[in-house]
Amino acid sequence: MVKAIISGIAVVFLLVGCGPKPIYEDTYDFTDHFWGSGESPRFTFSGNDTSVFYNYVVTLRTTPEYEYSNLWVFMYTKNPDGKQRKDTLNFPLADPDGKWLGKKTGSIVEHEMLIGWQKKFPALGEYEIRFEQAVPDPELKHVLDLSLRVIKAENTNK
Repeated sequence: MVKAIISGIAVVFLLVGCGPKPIYEDTYDFTDHFWGSGESPRFTFSGNDTSVFYNYVVTLRTTPEYEYSNLWVFMYTKNPDGKQRKDTLNFPLADPDGKWLGKKTGSIVEHEMLIGWQKKFPALGEYEIRFEQAVPDPELKHVLDLSLRVIKAENTNK
C-alpha cells in the first residue's frame, strides 16, 4: 500500500514537474496557519478550449507539526452552465511510520496531489473549484496554504 502511494506521488511529480506553463495557478493562504471548518478556499478560472486535455494539481503546504497522516476534503466543482458536483478526496500526507510523503524543506512540507487527469472542459466559460476540510477536527492547525494549478496535458492518449 505504501509503495502504491509513493509510486502515485512520483507520477504526479513526473506529470507536473517539467511541462507546459499552467493556464491557471493560484494560492490561498490560511490566516495564522489554521484551516477552520467554515473556511472554503475558492479558485475561479476560465475554460477557453474544450478540445484540449488538462491536469489539475493541488499543492498543500503544512508545517511538520501538522497532526494527521492524511487530509480529507470536500471538493465542489461548478461549471459555466451552473451544474455543481461534490467529491470527497483523501490526500495521504504521511506513511504509517509518520514519514512525510511530500517534500520537506526546513519548516515546510509540500504535498502535491493530482486531482484530475486528462480532463476536458465540457463548455467554454468560468469554472469554480472550492475546497472544505472534512476532518472531525474543526480547527486544522499548521496548514500554510492550498494551491490549484490547471495544466495542459502533454499526453492526450486516452
